[in-house]
Amino acid sequence: MKQDFRIVYIDPNRRQLFISEQPEGGYCGYTQKGKEAPRRMANGYMKRDGYTTYEEAEKALDLYVANARYERAGNWEVLVNGKYVSWDDLSQIKMGRLPAPKIAPPDALVSLANIEYRIAVHIQGAYENLLEVGKALLEAKDANLVPHGEWEAWVQKNTNMSERSAQRLMQAAREVHSGSMMAKLPVTKIQAILALPEAEREPMAEKAVAENMTLRQLQQEIKDQKAKVAALEGINKRANERANASENNARQARTMADKAIKRANDAERERDEMRMAMEEMANEAPAAPATGISAEAQAEIDRLNAALADAEQMAEYQARQREQAQAELLDLRTQTARGELPIQEDLTAEAVGMAARTFMGAVGYVPHSDKLVTMRDADRQEIATYAAMLQRWTEDVLRVINNARDAVIIEGV
Repeated sequence: MKQDFRIVYIDPNRRQLFISEQPEGGYCGYTQKGKEAPRRMANGYMKRDGYTTYEEAEKALDLYVANARYERAGNWEVLVNGKYVSWDDLSQIKMGRLPAPKIAPPDALVSLANIEYRIAVHIQGAYENLLEVGKALLEAKDANLVPHGEWEAWVQKNTNMSERSAQRLMQAAREVHSGSMMAKLPVTKIQAILALPEAEREPMAEKAVAENMTLRQLQQEIKDQKAKVAALEGINKRANERANASENNARQARTMADKAIKRANDAERERDEMRMAMEEMANEAPAAPATGISAEAQAEIDRLNAALADAEQMAEYQARQREQAQAELLDLRTQTARGELPIQEDLTAEAVGMAARTFMGAVGYVPHSDKLVTMRDADRQEIATYAAMLQRWTEDVLRVINNARDAVIIEGV
């Protein structure tokens, strides 16, 4: 192969494969993607140490590309002397049947890749220089070197910037530390990244540089990142709320269970005291026919008998409540030990049952309580109001349940 034209292959991943002279002498295959630094090729077809002549190196590269095109599907392109050529034409050029595109004189043509590289270098320098301008502005501002009231005019004169642009530049200079990847980005992209929490800025800057994001792409990426963080915070918040609600439910359940147990114990103690009073009265009464008992004594005996009956019934009711409360308390402790505290967030049979048992355990056995007889009229009326409220709620629930049951039956038909 005559060395009168140069070939550059472009693989489906948009990497350029070409032969170039090594600094230590000889020729080697190189791969380059975009503006990345070229890297030596080393594989089963290319020797990493390179070749003595250009022809040997290009022959090895041709062999590698021929096999790579065969093994991997995709769009391969080829440049001859910097111009696109079809693969059929490339074969004809190699066999000398077609002329290769001419290489323009060095002083008349500069490769596009070289131009792009120089642009990237100068743009990078411009970014860094702008940050240096921002640091200089910060220095002047922080040291109060510009007379009061003259800052905006001074900025305009020395930077040809508006005060707002200067503020953005100073903020970027203040936030971008030495060695930060943000220094490789324009101020507009730095401003976008600064909207993120500090811990997330550098990874985002690295991604923006690596993927050469446009400002719009970067803004969308930041928006998505914020959405993910917000979603995670929402999940954590709901989890904490659920945990707190669960803990509060457990605490209230334990309190109500303790109250139910105490009421049962008090009811049994009251019943026992009533029995003892009845026994003492029986022992102190004279052994005489019932007809000999005075009307007052008989009335007191009847009252004590009625009170004892109420106490017996109250004790029996509260004992059942205590048994239920103890069972629920044991279940609650088991769930707590397992980390399975229930959270009532909706209308369930368990929720209604717990509420009903809690209410009855806290209030007591109202229908047979003699406290209703002795309490004030206003208090009795208030209790009646609440009872009517509960009655309406119960009637509404029963009506809905019956309607739902009828609907299920009709649907089943």
